Amino acid sequence: MGQSMTQYIQNKLNTDYTIKQLEQNVDDAEFNKNYMSMSSTNSQSASNKYSYEEAKSTLKTAKEDKELAIQNAYNEVQELENQYETAQRNLETAKSNLELAELNYSLGRNTALDVTKAELDVEEAENTLAQIVYSPDMKVYQLENTELL
Repeated sequence: MGQSMTQYIQNKLNTDYTIKQLEQNVDDAEFNKNYMSMSSTNSQSASNKYSYEEAKSTLKTAKEDKELAIQNAYNEVQELENQYETAQRNLETAKSNLELAELNYSLGRNTALDVTKAELDVEEAENTLAQIVYSPDMKVYQLENTELL
């Protein structure tokens, strides 16, 4: 990623359109509270102050939610990458075991059933790898495009 998670999250928050809109809502509410209330009734002034506080609260909650979503997506990417590496190692191990089973079979040290089981283990490892091969790509895409979170 090249930067700390905190910097990454802050950069994403600074470019997120939803957050930008909520920041604009806070600015608008603050303007209404500070300038429009001068020529308003007490109830309108109180309403403007409430709207400002509500806009700040909404922005704060949205930022916290977005930060958590980004952190969770990052953690999921890391986990999926670890799963992918493990699946690759398992496939390599299964292939090595198959070669060993075939060699032992040719030497008369085991049965055809042992070779078949080793072949099934390779197929299972290939299927497992195939199932998770695209998952990290989707999560990375979401992490890079945080508007999707």
